[in-house]
Amino acid sequence: MKEYLGKKVLWDQDYGDGQPKDIVKIDSICYEGGFDSLDEPVFLNKSKDRYMTLAYVKKFIKESK
Repeated sequence: MKEYLGKKVLWDQDYGDGQPKDIVKIDSICYEGGFDSLDEPVFLNKSKDRYMTLAYVKKFIKESK
């Protein structure tokens, strides 16, 4: 999973909290499932207010050019 650190991912979720769709950079991995305690590790952005599962990252990763 560490190979995804520093990669950019489209944040395409709307939770009604005013956060726009944007490109986020993966900053760290939480092996405890993030703040929702999922049963799998999750990737976090720098401010740690967004987390993504591996399946989400694979679907929405932005390829480097």
